[in-house]
Amino acid sequence: SQHELHHRELLIEHSLQEALLSGDGLTLYYQPQVCPKTGHISALEALLRWQHPKFGYLSPAEFIPIAEQSGLSVALDRWVISQVCQQMALWLQQHCRLPSISINLGAKQLIQPDFARWIQECVVTAGVSATNIKLEVTENTLMEPGCAPIVDQLRGLGFRISLDDFGTGYSALASLHKFSFDELKIDRSFMLEASHSERALILLKTVAYLAHQFSLHLVVEGVETQAQLDLLADLGPLTVQGYYYYRPLSAAAVTPLLASSAT
Repeated sequence: SQHELHHRELLIEHSLQEALLSGDGLTLYYQPQVCPKTGHISALEALLRWQHPKFGYLSPAEFIPIAEQSGLSVALDRWVISQVCQQMALWLQQHCRLPSISINLGAKQLIQPDFARWIQECVVTAGVSATNIKLEVTENTLMEPGCAPIVDQLRGLGFRISLDDFGTGYSALASLHKFSFDELKIDRSFMLEASHSERALILLKTVAYLAHQFSLHLVVEGVETQAQLDLLADLGPLTVQGYYYYRPLSAAAVTPLLASSAT
């Protein structure tokens, strides 16, 4: 019922406040992005997981909107960023090869007046490099007033910017020349359609061509089968993210993968 749902949301909000203070139940998983020609892991996307004390595993699709509505999303983003910086420092200590790590950022975070200074301090304190961090923003975020100049400022500090969920917005192509970023991330829904529609595939090829013309790195999400991988064979240099190669993994499971390619 509506009442039960509201009660559940309130409980989740309250537990999230507690989890942010204690760190209990919140974990980061990392999904590798792979170069299909070599099988080499070029990057990892940090994904938040939450084991709720009462409801068990909660999907980000459920708790992220609650965090956004209740004003907790800024603190949650910052928890993720500081954990990523600490994990990177740990991998460096273990002499692992450090790929870049992608972190999702919302508009609310970007418009915090202290954000650029805060994230720079975070990186310096951990002893890691801003160039190893990719900040993923969506088209919708870039359209929010005041966000685009902050993105430029972050690029100026050495962070790389990735345009996430590309192909889901109406103004996708317009954002390519309007904003400056380093990477284009093709949404999984795009990949799914291209698997069984010639027109969607032509569109995908066109976007890949444009990305290369704009000197953008290209990442294709949602690659789950050999057939989908084959579709990408003639799209030029790119990396893929999806279950075909790896599901999201715990930091402990990622460590040997980075150690084995430390050469």
